[in-house]
Amino acid sequence: LKLARLNNIEVYYKDMPSDVSGAIKYDKEEDKFKILIKRNMPKTRQRFTLAHELSHYFLHNSLLKSEEIYIDTLYRNNNIKEEQVDYLAGALLIEENMVRELYKLNPSISELATLFGVSDSAMKVRLEILGVL
Repeated sequence: LKLARLNNIEVYYKDMPSDVSGAIKYDKEEDKFKILIKRNMPKTRQRFTLAHELSHYFLHNSLLKSEEIYIDTLYRNNNIKEEQVDYLAGALLIEENMVRELYKLNPSISELATLFGVSDSAMKVRLEILGVL
């Protein structure tokens, strides 16, 4: 949330359809971005979704300004933009040097996930990307 605030992005937690985890939209009248996060998801999923939507903002800002709203579904098709965004979201939540050092001390994916406030699957993916697993 702090990173969103620092970039003047408003974050709202709302009820959303079952296949939608979050969305980012550009409000032309207010000249600001707004992120919507599904209210009834686990906190770990909400954190990843927020990091994911912020990553869209950082990586695809001009594209987002040309669209009314960009909706992320839970089961979206893989494409290069989504891969880039997921990579950055993981990096925002799980800092590389810290997780490498902590993994040496305790290789429990579940305990590392709890420590970083992410899901076990998000931790496993990040460790795989970093070549730790």
